[in-house]
Amino acid sequence: MSDPPPKLPLKLQWRRSPLGHPPEDYVALWEGTEVGRFYRYDGSSENKGLWLWTVFAYHRSPTAESGPTGDFVKGAAREAAFVVEEAFERARAVWGTPDVVRFKEPGGR
Repeated sequence: MSDPPPKLPLKLQWRRSPLGHPPEDYVALWEGTEVGRFYRYDGSSENKGLWLWTVFAYHRSPTAESGPTGDFVKGAAREAAFVVEEAFERARAVWGTPDVVRFKEPGGR
């Protein structure tokens, strides 16, 4: 019998998406700003039922690539959250402060 997977440590704040659709839809917050998301994919393909994730806090740069910013994940929701956090940290290491924070209006959302 194999050992259960270790509990993956999460660093960002997570909450259900305010959109409410699909029901299994979560967003990651970094310093109060939404920076990533994952949800249960319900499209008609071989990926149906997997978690679709994305990190959307950065703009693509022609000179700096940090790796993938979205894809599918098999497994538990925590695994998808962990993948989002890893991608966000890679992007932050390359690009610094996310553009959505850098250009955010003071006191605005």
